Amino acid sequence: MVSNRKFFFRSLTIFLLMGLIPFVAGCGGGSSPAADNSFRPVVFVHGFSGSASQFESQAQRFIANGYPPEYLAVYEHDTGTGAPAPENQTDGLDEIIDALLQATGQDRVDLIGHSRGTRLSQAYLSTSERAAKVAHYVNVDGFPADALPGGVPTLALWADGWLPAGPPADPYARLIVGATNVYLLDQSHIQICTSAESFLEIFNFFNGRNPTTTNIPAATGNTVKMEGRVLYFPQNTGAVGTLEIFKIHPVTAQRIGGATASLAIDSTGNWGPVDVEKGSTYEFAFQHTTGSKHYFYREPFMTDNYFVRLNTSNPLSPTGLGNFLTKTGNHTNILISRDKEMWGDQQEENDLILVDGWSVLTEQAGARMKHLSGLFLLDWGPVAPDNGLPNISPFNNIAYYEAHVLGATDLSAPIAFFHAITFMSGLDIHIPASSPTNRAVAVWMIPRGGGGKIQYVNVPNWPSNNVRISVHFRDFVQ
Repeated sequence: MVSNRKFFFRSLTIFLLMGLIPFVAGCGGGSSPAADNSFRPVVFVHGFSGSASQFESQAQRFIANGYPPEYLAVYEHDTGTGAPAPENQTDGLDEIIDALLQATGQDRVDLIGHSRGTRLSQAYLSTSERAAKVAHYVNVDGFPADALPGGVPTLALWADGWLPAGPPADPYARLIVGATNVYLLDQSHIQICTSAESFLEIFNFFNGRNPTTTNIPAATGNTVKMEGRVLYFPQNTGAVGTLEIFKIHPVTAQRIGGATASLAIDSTGNWGPVDVEKGSTYEFAFQHTTGSKHYFYREPFMTDNYFVRLNTSNPLSPTGLGNFLTKTGNHTNILISRDKEMWGDQQEENDLILVDGWSVLTEQAGARMKHLSGLFLLDWGPVAPDNGLPNISPFNNIAYYEAHVLGATDLSAPIAFFHAITFMSGLDIHIPASSPTNRAVAVWMIPRGGGGKIQYVNVPNWPSNNVRISVHFRDFVQ
């Protein structure tokens, strides 16, 4: 069945995108101030199915207000199946805090925990010796408490209510006794971690004054620095392989010249820093040691970014999500993600996502209480009613899919297998592929609260049996 079609002509798409290029490439208007070493270092602890990605934009805001980049750190912990309870993961946080204090010469840090990370942070602060290393603590939409964790001054930020069964009857009943409790109920669980509004509250709490800016200004020079990790997700261990970074044409999505960087990625997953052109579009082509490929695409980088995360799954793990994607030579797989929930059931407050002209953020997949941050788009095919998985085994039965799935699109309901995953969903859509690639797949987002501006990333139509694709949008409009 074909449904939810938005008819946008390809020629019109290309025309509009070409009109946007000079605006994007020409962004300017600011740079980070001189670094101020009097600030306390900041450590962020992410939540379930999280990583440093949820600190990416806040780190850029801290830097825009004078924080030295080396004063910002993230504790990335395992939240996969069988991971230790948060209370048993505090040693890793202690190591990061000790290293940061030694490197900066400061006596205490400011700590931020989000969701599951608040439970880990509160466990860390329950030890007086460790609590003495923390000047301020921010508890972002996580676990309440009957007293200040470790006696440390605390700011508790609360969103619209993150509960599997829906929002609480009384959202103001969530609190930390003795803390400054702030309720931003127009925001969602992930959004409150990454928004400019929460940054204002956090900066003021840490420093006793408002920030100079809550915006993320573009750099004034012609190049910016990128640095980050390639991770097996959600375990947050380093992915081993090779990362090549290519400049690509923003409309055709084809590579321009050779690799800007070719990097061997070891078990830490670390890469960079790499200098790239401000305002240009890049492809991050990662190849696992097994030979499987996962390519990442983002909007043009306009300022330095030290927390870029390229999250993949271990191809050798039987539970890795990459192993559950259908793979054929005739269709393209795309994962769209953003560190701000993507809403599809809030009428005028909805986000709009267009892929190859299809409106793919449906009401059910993008339900507000689903807290959607990752949407899988793939040619799924017939579904077995008993388990929600494709009605074949193994998943790479190419002959079956080429015979039965070619051209099939059904957006009437999410794919049950992916929709059951926290913060995730999936839709059955046929995106025609070609080898070699012969066209760009236009991926547009018109975000809520963005004043109607279009965020876009064009990607090559890689066949899914050769390349897995991820597109990550900013959680703010540049």
